[in-house]
Amino acid sequence: MSLTIKATTTVVRNRQAFEELTLATADGLFALAVEIVDNAHPHDAPPYGEGLVDQGGAVAWVGKKKVAGTTIDGKQIKKPRALRLDAGDVTAIGGYGFPARFHELGTIDTAAYPFLTPSAVEAVPHADATVGAAMRKRLSRMP
Repeated sequence: MSLTIKATTTVVRNRQAFEELTLATADGLFALAVEIVDNAHPHDAPPYGEGLVDQGGAVAWVGKKKVAGTTIDGKQIKKPRALRLDAGDVTAIGGYGFPARFHELGTIDTAAYPFLTPSAVEAVPHADATVGAAMRKRLSRMP
């Protein structure tokens, strides 16, 4: 017996929207990363580290293609060397540059002053609303 496959209008529409859905997911995760970075308050006390931890950023990728990002002083944020991107994955990261780890985690001589972790913990309970709102915004532009 041979099966006849017929594509319904819904299937055709979903196939055309697949890329938009992927981008909507990336936009949602990017919005969450931006919210976490925006709500973080680094402890930047002079004279140690003055000006080192004052700007954060967020970036999103679909596969290995960058689809969203913030800038710091007009420069695009680059992918961290340790981050591995796989085809088909949607990835978003947010954070601060290298010196921030010393504030966040402390050192052998300096106490930790977490600022990014509390911001992430605060964002987690309503992450579905943040991601959903950004996805709805993207998908509402679909024909």
